[in-house]
Amino acid sequence: MAECNLNNIGFQGTKYTRCNRRQAPGTVRARLDRACANPTWLEKYPDATVTHRANYNSDHRMLLMELTPRDKRNKIIKKSHFRFEARWLQSEECKRVVEAAWSRMVDRDAHIRLWKKIQDCRVGLLQWNRVEFEQPRREIKQLEERYAHLEGSELDATTHQEMMNIKARLAENEVREMLRW
Repeated sequence: MAECNLNNIGFQGTKYTRCNRRQAPGTVRARLDRACANPTWLEKYPDATVTHRANYNSDHRMLLMELTPRDKRNKIIKKSHFRFEARWLQSEECKRVVEAAWSRMVDRDAHIRLWKKIQDCRVGLLQWNRVEFEQPRREIKQLEERYAHLEGSELDATTHQEMMNIKARLAENEVREMLRW
């Protein structure tokens, strides 16, 4: 690295980037991956950070590099357009939300009635979506954090089993999230 005038950027998170995931005493951990940069690059991106992110699908952690700190990023606030999500069709509750919005009695004028029912349907679906799908996203985040914590601890039989259970739950949630896109 010195020959190429490269400096280690450093990192946040667990110091190991690879774990063979074997139970103790066969656990092997090492920091194999690192982010490096030359002085010119470091001058251009002085706030760059690297985080070792847990990756339950691999024995290597991902390196996430952010060039601008989260608190300094420009946040563009815009009103998003309503989009019906395919994953909603898997839930009977979606049908009930639409039927409830559509069956409400509103204005006598046909155009206003149609517009109002569409609006009620939109609002109902967005509220239902927040309850139905935001909670699973929070659960995914908690599971990932727990997995990362366990990965950094001693891998005895109990820890190893808990990691396998978390991995299975994350895989289930991943399938649901893929339907979103």
